[in-house]
Amino acid sequence: MHNTFDGIIEKIKNDEVWFCPQLFRHVYTHVDGNYAPCCIAANLPYHSSKVGIIEHMNSDIMSEIRYAMMTSKDNPIFNDYCSACKKSEKDYGYSERTRKLKQFEDDLDKLLEIVKTGEIKFKRRQIDFQLRTFGNQCNLDCLMCIPLNSSTRIRQNKQFNHLKMLSFNDYDLDYKDENDYSKLEDEVLELVEHIDTWQIQGGEPFVMKRHYELLDKIIATGHAKNISLEFHTNGTVLKSGNHRMIDYLKEFDNVACIISIDGYGINNDYIRRRSNWDQIVENINELSKLENVNVEVFSTLNLLSVINFHLLREWCEEMNLPLESHILYDPQELHCRNLPDHVKELVAKRNPNEEVLLKALELPRSKQQFDKALSYCHEVDRQYNNALELFKVFPELENV
Repeated sequence: MHNTFDGIIEKIKNDEVWFCPQLFRHVYTHVDGNYAPCCIAANLPYHSSKVGIIEHMNSDIMSEIRYAMMTSKDNPIFNDYCSACKKSEKDYGYSERTRKLKQFEDDLDKLLEIVKTGEIKFKRRQIDFQLRTFGNQCNLDCLMCIPLNSSTRIRQNKQFNHLKMLSFNDYDLDYKDENDYSKLEDEVLELVEHIDTWQIQGGEPFVMKRHYELLDKIIATGHAKNISLEFHTNGTVLKSGNHRMIDYLKEFDNVACIISIDGYGINNDYIRRRSNWDQIVENINELSKLENVNVEVFSTLNLLSVINFHLLREWCEEMNLPLESHILYDPQELHCRNLPDHVKELVAKRNPNEEVLLKALELPRSKQQFDKALSYCHEVDRQYNNALELFKVFPELENV
């Protein structure tokens, strides 16, 4: 294994190997409890209710992927598990891997130190947790959201059976969380002195009571003051029952509250059904008052959100909020590539400096997928009694 490290940092910087920092410090589970190398990677063949954290990180598969990433630029194992980043880099020249690589370009030696013996051994605060084992409870019904990730989406589909209009996976349509994660959470507490960051997602984390219970236990260890939190939230609520999120945030070293917003004003309310723009703005202002909290915006660029993305960008600039975005791949019907050519031209004109978006718009469209997307949106309009209507919110799509 030692020979593997000879000149590896130079090879990484020279793009001679397909290296990703996530495999060396990041521990991720999907909402259904399956481990994966990261949040956009394919599932690994074992479950977090049965396999512990360190056992997962030192599994044969994870070790093989890490070795391949340190020795090659093209390998079947990461081509398979990491196909989302491979495709993104092919289409846009950018991916979650390249973003993380830039983030850790000055700390590669510390990442590699973790596995110099051939197995993961944490010696300091190095772990980045993203364990989505608190359930899928969510208060919104976002048009593009994978149903598995939202209890509201699943409940809404049981009533209207409309999600089969798009290419969602059947498994995601009827998910039930029946797993016991108590052993996993016990191991988290055993590793608490090695936790650097904790990314918390849902569902919607601010309404998930189980995550507050684990936060209470971490705070009780006295280590919270040395741990950074990163919340991915829809920004619509700041409490659940007697739990006030503000009180918890004050206990940790620093906190990034990443607000998922897919449009300015009514655009966001349409795409992220049941949200309220004014309430989101009020909550952002409340969070921004905390000295240890940084608020950022994350936007999913999809068929609808790209139309007025420039308005969201301008609002973020006015609010002094960092904005990050990524291209939606699935469901494929909602990919922005499917917009009519004249709408693509309009979006490109409004966003001349958004290189990734411009490359996505250059991809060939499918009119069939576009038509399915419109039918789906009209059906959702009907479910919500046409309180918001597609062509009134996005008139650019009418008569195309």
